[in-house]
Amino acid sequence: DPLMGDIYSVLWEPEMLTSMGDTINILATEALTQGLQQLLGSTILMSLMSAIQLPVVLTKLSYPIDNPWAVSLDRATAAGLILADSLIDRNLGTRPVTLVGYSLGSRVIYSCLQELARKGAFGLVQNVYLFGSPIVVKTDEYLRACAVVSGRFVNGYNRNDWILGYLFRLTNGGIRRIGGLAPIEGIAGIENFDVTEFVVGHMDYRTVTKTRDP
Repeated sequence: DPLMGDIYSVLWEPEMLTSMGDTINILATEALTQGLQQLLGSTILMSLMSAIQLPVVLTKLSYPIDNPWAVSLDRATAAGLILADSLIDRNLGTRPVTLVGYSLGSRVIYSCLQELARKGAFGLVQNVYLFGSPIVVKTDEYLRACAVVSGRFVNGYNRNDWILGYLFRLTNGGIRRIGGLAPIEGIAGIENFDVTEFVVGHMDYRTVTKTRDP
Protein backbone atom coordinates (compact mmCIF):
# COMPACT_ATOMS: atom_id res chain seq x y z
CA ASP A 1 0.00 0.00 0.00
CA PRO A 2 1.59 3.35 -1.04
CA LEU A 3 0.20 5.14 2.03
CA MET A 4 0.11 2.50 4.76
CA GLY A 5 3.17 0.51 3.74
CA ASP A 6 3.24 -3.27 4.10
CA ILE A 7 0.02 -4.73 5.51
CA TYR A 8 -0.03 -8.12 7.24
CA SER A 9 -2.80 -10.18 8.81
CA VAL A 10 -2.10 -12.49 11.73
CA LEU A 11 -3.60 -15.94 11.20
CA TRP A 12 -4.11 -17.64 14.56
CA GLU A 13 -6.36 -20.52 15.64
CA PRO A 14 -8.62 -20.30 12.53
CA GLU A 15 -10.71 -23.36 13.43
CA MET A 16 -11.31 -22.14 16.96
CA LEU A 17 -12.28 -18.66 15.76
CA THR A 18 -14.68 -20.09 13.20
CA SER A 19 -16.30 -22.27 15.85
CA MET A 20 -16.58 -19.36 18.27
CA GLY A 21 -18.09 -17.16 15.57
CA ASP A 22 -20.68 -19.81 14.77
CA THR A 23 -21.56 -20.11 18.45
CA ILE A 24 -21.99 -16.35 18.81
CA ASN A 25 -24.20 -16.31 15.72
CA ILE A 26 -26.41 -18.95 17.34
CA LEU A 27 -26.69 -16.76 20.43
CA ALA A 28 -27.56 -13.69 18.36
CA THR A 29 -30.14 -15.56 16.29
CA GLU A 30 -31.86 -17.01 19.34
CA ALA A 31 -31.90 -13.65 21.10
CA LEU A 32 -33.37 -11.93 18.06
CA THR A 33 -36.00 -14.63 17.72
CA GLN A 34 -37.11 -14.03 21.28
CA GLY A 35 -37.02 -10.25 20.89
CA LEU A 36 -34.32 -9.89 23.54
CA GLN A 37 -31.91 -7.60 21.75
CA GLN A 38 -33.81 -4.46 22.71
CA LEU A 39 -34.09 -5.68 26.30
CA LEU A 40 -30.31 -6.01 26.38
CA GLY A 41 -29.72 -2.43 25.18
CA SER A 42 -27.33 -0.06 26.86
CA THR A 43 -29.73 1.26 29.51
CA ILE A 44 -31.01 -2.10 30.67
CA LEU A 45 -27.76 -3.98 30.10
CA MET A 46 -26.04 -3.04 33.34
CA SER A 47 -28.97 -3.93 35.58
CA LEU A 48 -29.64 -7.13 33.66
CA MET A 49 -26.05 -8.29 33.89
CA SER A 50 -26.08 -7.84 37.65
CA ALA A 51 -29.27 -9.84 38.07
CA ILE A 52 -29.07 -13.29 39.62
CA GLN A 53 -31.14 -15.02 36.97
CA LEU A 54 -30.54 -14.86 33.23
CA PRO A 55 -33.37 -14.75 30.70
CA VAL A 56 -34.54 -18.26 29.92
CA VAL A 57 -33.34 -18.32 26.32
CA LEU A 58 -29.83 -17.20 27.29
CA THR A 59 -29.67 -19.68 30.16
CA LYS A 60 -30.27 -22.47 27.67
CA LEU A 61 -27.32 -21.25 25.62
CA SER A 62 -24.90 -20.91 28.54
CA TYR A 63 -23.41 -24.36 28.22
CA PRO A 64 -22.26 -24.25 24.56
CA ILE A 65 -20.83 -20.71 24.89
CA ASP A 66 -19.17 -20.61 28.30
CA ASN A 67 -16.27 -23.02 27.76
CA PRO A 68 -15.38 -22.09 24.13
CA TRP A 69 -15.28 -18.40 25.08
CA ALA A 70 -13.00 -19.02 28.05
CA VAL A 71 -10.69 -21.14 25.87
CA SER A 72 -10.70 -18.44 23.18
CA LEU A 73 -9.60 -15.80 25.70
CA ASP A 74 -6.69 -17.99 26.83
CA ARG A 75 -5.63 -18.78 23.26
CA ALA A 76 -5.72 -15.09 22.35
CA THR A 77 -3.43 -14.27 25.26
CA ALA A 78 -1.02 -17.01 24.18
CA ALA A 79 -1.05 -15.77 20.57
CA GLY A 80 -0.12 -12.30 21.82
CA LEU A 81 3.06 -13.66 23.40
CA ILE A 82 4.10 -15.18 20.07
CA LEU A 83 3.33 -11.93 18.24
CA ALA A 84 5.51 -10.02 20.70
CA ASP A 85 8.43 -12.38 20.08
CA SER A 86 7.97 -11.96 16.33
CA LEU A 87 8.12 -8.17 16.63
CA ILE A 88 11.17 -8.33 18.87
CA ASP A 89 12.92 -10.59 16.36
CA ARG A 90 12.10 -8.07 13.60
CA ASN A 91 10.44 -10.73 11.46
CA LEU A 92 8.36 -8.00 9.81
CA GLY A 93 11.24 -5.61 9.23
CA THR A 94 12.72 -2.76 11.23
CA ARG A 95 10.02 -0.10 10.81
CA PRO A 96 7.58 0.63 13.69
CA VAL A 97 4.25 -1.14 13.21
CA THR A 98 0.61 -0.19 13.65
CA LEU A 99 -1.52 -2.90 15.24
CA VAL A 100 -5.26 -3.06 14.52
CA GLY A 101 -7.60 -5.64 16.02
CA TYR A 102 -11.20 -6.24 16.97
CA SER A 103 -12.85 -8.65 19.41
CA LEU A 104 -10.42 -11.48 20.26
CA GLY A 105 -7.85 -9.90 17.95
CA SER A 106 -7.77 -6.95 20.33
CA ARG A 107 -6.91 -9.31 23.14
CA VAL A 108 -4.04 -10.74 21.08
CA ILE A 109 -2.62 -7.23 20.63
CA TYR A 110 -3.15 -6.33 24.28
CA SER A 111 -1.29 -9.47 25.37
CA CYS A 112 1.47 -8.60 22.89
CA LEU A 113 1.85 -5.12 24.39
CA GLN A 114 2.03 -6.55 27.90
CA GLU A 115 4.82 -8.90 26.82
CA LEU A 116 6.72 -6.13 25.03
CA ALA A 117 6.53 -4.02 28.18
CA ARG A 118 7.70 -6.93 30.32
CA LYS A 119 10.73 -7.41 28.08
CA GLY A 120 11.44 -3.69 27.79
CA ALA A 121 10.96 -3.78 24.02
CA PHE A 122 10.24 -0.13 23.22
CA GLY A 123 10.17 1.56 19.82
CA LEU A 124 8.57 -1.36 17.98
CA VAL A 125 4.92 -0.28 18.00
CA GLN A 126 3.82 3.10 16.69
CA ASN A 127 0.00 3.02 16.83
CA VAL A 128 -2.62 0.70 18.31
CA TYR A 129 -6.33 0.50 17.45
CA LEU A 130 -8.48 -1.84 19.52
CA PHE A 131 -12.20 -2.35 18.87
CA GLY A 132 -14.73 -4.33 20.89
CA SER A 133 -11.98 -5.49 23.22
CA PRO A 134 -12.79 -8.43 25.52
CA ILE A 135 -10.42 -7.02 28.11
CA VAL A 136 -11.11 -6.25 31.76
CA VAL A 137 -9.85 -2.73 32.42
CA LYS A 138 -6.98 -2.77 34.92
CA THR A 139 -5.17 0.54 35.20
CA ASP A 140 -1.70 -0.87 35.85
CA GLU A 141 -1.90 -3.18 32.83
CA TYR A 142 -3.11 -0.46 30.50
CA LEU A 143 -0.35 1.86 31.68
CA ARG A 144 2.21 -0.80 30.79
CA ALA A 145 0.60 -1.30 27.39
CA CYS A 146 0.63 2.44 26.67
CA ALA A 147 4.31 2.65 27.61
CA VAL A 148 5.37 0.66 24.53
CA VAL A 149 3.18 2.60 22.07
CA SER A 150 4.87 5.72 20.73
CA GLY A 151 1.87 7.10 18.82
CA ARG A 152 -1.90 6.75 19.12
CA PHE A 153 -3.65 4.23 21.36
CA VAL A 154 -7.32 4.10 20.38
CA ASN A 155 -10.01 2.20 22.28
CA GLY A 156 -13.13 1.71 20.16
CA TYR A 157 -16.18 0.72 22.19
CA ASN A 158 -19.86 0.01 21.59
CA ARG A 159 -22.22 0.89 24.43
CA ASN A 160 -24.84 -1.52 23.05
CA ASP A 161 -22.61 -4.56 22.49
CA TRP A 162 -24.82 -6.95 24.44
CA ILE A 163 -23.04 -10.04 23.09
CA LEU A 164 -19.70 -8.96 24.58
CA GLY A 165 -21.42 -8.04 27.84
CA TYR A 166 -23.21 -11.37 28.05
CA LEU A 167 -20.08 -13.41 27.34
CA PHE A 168 -18.26 -11.69 30.19
CA ARG A 169 -21.30 -12.20 32.41
CA LEU A 170 -20.78 -15.93 31.88
CA THR A 171 -17.03 -16.21 32.33
CA ASN A 172 -16.23 -13.42 34.79
CA GLY A 173 -19.23 -13.54 37.10
CA GLY A 174 -20.12 -9.89 36.43
CA ILE A 175 -19.87 -7.10 33.92
CA ARG A 176 -17.04 -5.12 35.57
CA ARG A 177 -15.22 -2.62 33.33
CA ILE A 178 -14.72 -3.98 29.83
CA GLY A 179 -12.70 -2.03 27.27
CA GLY A 180 -15.07 -2.82 24.42
CA LEU A 181 -18.18 -1.61 26.26
CA ALA A 182 -17.25 1.80 27.64
CA PRO A 183 -14.55 4.48 27.54
CA ILE A 184 -11.35 3.80 29.45
CA GLU A 185 -11.00 6.77 31.76
CA GLY A 186 -8.19 8.07 33.91
CA ILE A 187 -5.35 6.71 31.77
CA ALA A 188 -3.30 9.28 29.89
CA GLY A 189 -2.61 8.48 26.26
CA ILE A 190 -5.74 6.45 25.51
CA GLU A 191 -8.16 7.92 22.96
CA ASN A 192 -11.71 6.64 23.36
CA PHE A 193 -13.83 6.34 20.24
CA ASP A 194 -17.55 5.58 20.58
CA VAL A 195 -18.48 3.40 17.59
CA THR A 196 -22.06 2.72 18.70
CA GLU A 197 -23.57 4.61 15.77
CA PHE A 198 -21.38 2.76 13.26
CA VAL A 199 -21.37 -0.79 14.65
CA VAL A 200 -24.72 -2.52 15.09
CA GLY A 201 -23.41 -5.56 16.94
CA HIS A 202 -20.25 -7.38 17.94
CA MET A 203 -20.13 -9.38 14.70
CA ASP A 204 -20.13 -6.18 12.59
CA TYR A 205 -16.61 -5.08 13.53
CA ARG A 206 -15.03 -7.11 10.74
CA THR A 207 -16.92 -5.19 8.06
CA VAL A 208 -16.85 -1.73 9.62
CA THR A 209 -13.13 -1.65 10.44
CA LYS A 210 -12.37 -2.04 6.74
CA THR A 211 -14.19 1.15 5.79
CA ARG A 212 -13.59 3.67 8.60
CA ASP A 213 -10.59 5.33 10.19
CA PRO A 214 -11.06 6.88 13.68
